[in-house]
Amino acid sequence: MGAYPETAAYPSSVPAQAVSAIGNYTIPAGQLYLAFGPFKSDYYYAPFYTPSLEGSANQDVQGQTQYYQIFYNHRFAFVQAADVAVVAAP
Repeated sequence: MGAYPETAAYPSSVPAQAVSAIGNYTIPAGQLYLAFGPFKSDYYYAPFYTPSLEGSANQDVQGQTQYYQIFYNHRFAFVQAADVAVVAAP
């Protein structure tokens, strides 16, 4: 899953990216993971390579949804900050 912004953050000229869970994985309640963040959601839209940003269609879409990055099952994954409880290390 990518840390994409919420649908409302996208301007009409940029197609919204779907926010979906990783299909084959679930994180059981009570699990502890080292997390980095929180980070605000972000998506850089670049439909074509342009050597100059002047006049290009490239846009950076920034949302309000926050994510934590974790290392899960030998992969980096993003979890929504609203779905986790942050605890201090012992």
